[in-house]
Amino acid sequence: MSAVEKVFHSGETIISEGHFASSLFVIREGRVDVVKRGAGKQEILIAQLGPGEFFGEMSLLDPEHSIHSATIRAVEDTTVAITDREEFDRYLGSMTPGMKALLLHMVKKLRETTDKLCRLNGELDKQDKPRK
Repeated sequence: MSAVEKVFHSGETIISEGHFASSLFVIREGRVDVVKRGAGKQEILIAQLGPGEFFGEMSLLDPEHSIHSATIRAVEDTTVAITDREEFDRYLGSMTPGMKALLLHMVKKLRETTDKLCRLNGELDKQDKPRK
């Protein structure tokens, strides 16, 4: 797959939850936080990714949800390789329909699990607050 490299500085938002998705990002150097808004609009850290890991794939694999499900923020200066949707689709073109269906199913399950985690975190936050 062809890609364009870009550097994001520490603290810089690379993609924002809820925005339209059009690219796959592969981390070459650096680290990023994957965060999602919880029930009270607080940020919940879902994961931290480093070199060789990627993000943006869920929105590209699931055409019904072509928006980003989380915000990605550079923890330190981070270099990523960015591949657009067309190149990603060409890359997937060699996969069998069964494999594509399996990937889509896994993406939907991961999205559901992440959403449940965020809802649960919001419920736990409510329980942890002191009662008056």
